[in-house]
Amino acid sequence: MDTCILALSEDIKNEIFTVTNDIQEKYPELYEHLSETPLFHWYENEGIPLVEFEQYLSSIKSQLTTFEKYYSTSYM
Repeated sequence: MDTCILALSEDIKNEIFTVTNDIQEKYPELYEHLSETPLFHWYENEGIPLVEFEQYLSSIKSQLTTFEKYYSTSYM
């Protein structure tokens, strides 16, 4: 596997873990629903294309942003 792809995949995996951890710590009620989105698998082992991880990352970031907006307007 190309070194650039491996580095990029490590960056994406780290960012997925960071966003997931933020969700878990700040909004545990949202974290419970992450199982409704595609589950995280290591693409090296499962043959899942990198683009699917990029889409998953985008999806969980979007969920977090939406939830943050909801909470910021709901509790003002």
